[in-house]
Amino acid sequence: MVIPIKTQTFNPQDITLRDDAAHIKQRFSGIETWYYDGFFNEKYSIVALINILTLGKTGVIRTGLFIYKDAKLVQSLRQKHPYKKLYASEETPDIRIDGKQLLLGEVNTNGVWQYQIKMGNENLSVDIKLEKKSKGWMGKTTLGSWLAIPYFNITGTLRIKGEAIALKGRGYHDHNVYSILAPFKTKGYHFGNINLKDSVITWGRVIKNRKQIQTLSILTSEKKFISFRPEEIHFVLEKKRKEQRKNIPDVFSLKIQSNDINLDVAVETKALDHIKMPTLNYWRYHTKNKGLLKTITGTEEIDSVEIAEMLRFF
Repeated sequence: MVIPIKTQTFNPQDITLRDDAAHIKQRFSGIETWYYDGFFNEKYSIVALINILTLGKTGVIRTGLFIYKDAKLVQSLRQKHPYKKLYASEETPDIRIDGKQLLLGEVNTNGVWQYQIKMGNENLSVDIKLEKKSKGWMGKTTLGSWLAIPYFNITGTLRIKGEAIALKGRGYHDHNVYSILAPFKTKGYHFGNINLKDSVITWGRVIKNRKQIQTLSILTSEKKFISFRPEEIHFVLEKKRKEQRKNIPDVFSLKIQSNDINLDVAVETKALDHIKMPTLNYWRYHTKNKGLLKTITGTEEIDSVEIAEMLRFF
């Protein structure tokens, strides 16, 4: 079954560190999310996120920390915080709650972007440093503003069930700003990554309705990114599964044919974590990705496990 597409081209632009700061004062209301994931030694993967919903001078802050081992959820911490306790800089990525630093992004003396994330409590926490290793970009989707840095080197510590575990691995970050009316204008989205030897392919589908789906894929390396045209991107749904009374992808193939690359990857669900939130259903996938990438320099075999997201409003 080929998914029908009526879409617009995604046109990403270069970013500054300020673009990854908060945008709360620039609008009366909205939803803003900072998302980070990482894969580490000892077969751990981690997701950390900060979500801020604002309406005038009030709002809601939610944070989440999710720890997986062998793609299975082993422990999580979801917290709601008073809006009056929030400090969020509009100049740099700097978020604090009740004086406690959760997120800090800065450029070091060598010009390298670094992020520090400290989240959790006495039972579950992470303290990690992320060093930017790929270009970052941002652009407009039918859902809102999307900023991404597809590849970081990550080091730090996970504390779980009284045990401290040293972490070393790779990660991804995105930062989204949506209208508070987004759930009424868009059906949802489906996003993920495919890590390659020297680059990352970020793919996505923003679903307005059955016939209007913005399809996008971006190839990002250390020094550049390429956004492919919708007609160069082909999602073929091979198998669906029913979850929470919704039909969601279980197995699909992603094919990209352009002057730059020829990609053919099968993406299969390895594990699925459902997270229920007000007005929406969200599924976090661990996917098994297998296939080939062909470029003018040769052929690369793809065989990796990645994290993907599926969100459906209402």
